[in-house]
Amino acid sequence: MNDVFMIDENESRERSAAEIFKSSVGLTVRDGVLSVVFSTVENRKGYGKQYIPVADLESTLAVLQNARQNGIQSESEEKTTSQIVRESLVESEYGEIRFKTENSKGKKPTVFSSIEDFSGFVSEFEGYVPKIIAKANSIKDKLS
Repeated sequence: MNDVFMIDENESRERSAAEIFKSSVGLTVRDGVLSVVFSTVENRKGYGKQYIPVADLESTLAVLQNARQNGIQSESEEKTTSQIVRESLVESEYGEIRFKTENSKGKKPTVFSSIEDFSGFVSEFEGYVPKIIAKANSIKDKLS
């Protein structure tokens, strides 16, 4: 079909993402994990098949349903610090925990040596938050 040129370009019809999904969805074993494979675009360079492990299917669907219902963040929209922390919070294969508070590519994350080290930090942070808020409010009052 790639070598066919339409006489009237306005008559050409692109298939919807739902139609492409329906004709491409299947199951496959990828990296030893049973996964769903599908596409939502065709004939567009740089966009290809997507794979979702079957074990993650329902949680992935919940994310997509939430986005459909509540909207999708714009690529150019600035993320809040809590969104950045949530997206960057990971545990390495060595048990280190890390996260970033800024979205810039060169920003280095903070690191904790273990889950216990991280939990101790969170407990300490919890105790400081009310003090920080009180101090910030007093500074705001002085600046006003």
